[in-house]
Amino acid sequence: MVNATYLHSYFREWIKGNIWINGDRIVYAGERLPDRVDGACEVVDCRGYVLVPGYIEPHVHPFQLYNPRSFARYAAARGTTTLVNDNLFFLLHLNDDEALLFLQQKNTLPTSMYWWCRFDGQTELEREDEQLSNVRIKRWLDQETVLQGGELTSWPRLVSGDDIVLYWMQEAKRRRRKIEGHFPGASEKTLVKMALFGVDGDHEAMTGKEVRTRLWHGYTVTLRHSSIRPDLPVLLDRNGRWHVNTMLKGFSSALGGLASSYSNTGDLVLIGKHKEDMLLAFRRMKEIGGGLVLAENGEIVFELPLGGMMSALEMESLIDKEKEFIRLLRERGYRFEDPVYSLLFLQSTHLPYVRITQRGIYDVMHKTVLFPSIMR
Repeated sequence: MVNATYLHSYFREWIKGNIWINGDRIVYAGERLPDRVDGACEVVDCRGYVLVPGYIEPHVHPFQLYNPRSFARYAAARGTTTLVNDNLFFLLHLNDDEALLFLQQKNTLPTSMYWWCRFDGQTELEREDEQLSNVRIKRWLDQETVLQGGELTSWPRLVSGDDIVLYWMQEAKRRRRKIEGHFPGASEKTLVKMALFGVDGDHEAMTGKEVRTRLWHGYTVTLRHSSIRPDLPVLLDRNGRWHVNTMLKGFSSALGGLASSYSNTGDLVLIGKHKEDMLLAFRRMKEIGGGLVLAENGEIVFELPLGGMMSALEMESLIDKEKEFIRLLRERGYRFEDPVYSLLFLQSTHLPYVRITQRGIYDVMHKTVLFPSIMR
């Protein structure tokens, strides 16, 4: 690659020169050109372009409506060439032979795909012993592309003396894998305990003070910026200030019926104010093989087929559909940041207060089922 303007990320300088590539390795970057260039060598003139190293995204949930393949293609086209992914979807919805076959096909994707191995389903599961068995966890940890255990959404169980989570952490460490935490709002005392258990990093610091506390106790800290956590302007602004406005209540004010096969557990979610619209949305969702459906006044106003949980659309088309979905919900009184995450987190027991799980209505803070699922 000749006449290149490229970023030297260590010196933080723009450099002009030539880059030699052999196979999948950059073997030289500087002013020199090869002494000999034969017909097998491809020469690319980079005048007019700016070259930067590929970005690394360390925390990916590759099944938020989209699927791992479509997300990888979309990310690569925008400069992110390495993804570290969550395997929760595979543990809950596929057997290992199906899931690990996908991992072995990594060379067909335009990005480097790595994974972490979950130790819990971040909700209360009826078949947890089967879906998160010793055999499965060890088999995942043995995979070359699995770099870490976690994210550790089950840390309250660990603190309460859950030996199986501790055992899996030890198995991960024995294989030289890192452990990623999930500690929103954790006290310094909790952070110290988790570090002693072997946790290496955390991505849930929301203030500069929380970042500093984690760094002080030896954590690697990831700063986040996403649809539900646009943290960077605050974390990186020396004069930034937090504002807490009010308590949020209610999904929407004028929603006829919403049916979704997209959820943390793969269970169906029905939300709405009119039973007829909810039933209509549910029936249409079944007809399209799973997805998101909105119904109002006896008519379908939106549908996104998901084949259960993941869309077959390319990312560009899916983004347009999601924007339409968000717009329609906002017009009907949805006041929060991201309805896709609202649907996902209804069952998520790694978040506080009350959640809806397969076992029933669950009080996270007291680790108690308030209303079992058999009570209807």
